[in-house]
Amino acid sequence: MQKIQQYTTLQEQKVSDGFDEMFSGGVKVTLMFEDNSWRAMGGGLVRFKPFAKTAWHSHPAGQTLIVLEGEIITQTEGEETRILTLSRVLPILSIGMEAQKREGCISP
Repeated sequence: MQKIQQYTTLQEQKVSDGFDEMFSGGVKVTLMFEDNSWRAMGGGLVRFKPFAKTAWHSHPAGQTLIVLEGEIITQTEGEETRILTLSRVLPILSIGMEAQKREGCISP
């Protein structure tokens, strides 16, 4: 029988520093869940220190940002810069994006 529900605590999740090729200014990444045979995506909790940022990068299947704390500046290639604040959700379907934390942000 396949396990339908799996429970873990935040303390059980692996936390790592954001790698230098992608992040600058202090970023912690927690892998919350991975893709598997019944889910074609993974999810992570990314914590930015003030003014930390990501390099331009892409997500071929898109990405969804959810701001849980503070605010974040984000931009999709060819579009205007956006400021996302607490509880805002932004589905990103384009290929290139960059983000920078302004105030204290947690972004999955």
